[in-house]
Amino acid sequence: MLKRERVDLASVDIMMPPGAEFEVETGSHEAGILLCEKITRLYPDIDVFCMSVVSDQRIIRKIESLGVKFLRKGETPLRTVLNMMRSRLTGIAYSTEFGRGKRR
Repeated sequence: MLKRERVDLASVDIMMPPGAEFEVETGSHEAGILLCEKITRLYPDIDVFCMSVVSDQRIIRKIESLGVKFLRKGETPLRTVLNMMRSRLTGIAYSTEFGRGKRR
């Protein structure tokens, strides 16, 4: 899809089915890591967010070393995630502290 479509932002989970293209390279517990590596290497202009329940600091450091923003599911409020993504796409800083949808 990234070869055919213009994509500005990708949201990836660490644990996801690897699909036919990746099943030889990895299992479902680390397919998202491989996807983050490939996106950041082949499409460096795409902002990537990784959201997962994973708490292994080694994995989180690996994700962040790729320049990918890691957010823990269940701990990061959805409004915060959406504001961070909107900020990356628009260049405008948004904050839930100032109310819903207001700009800083």
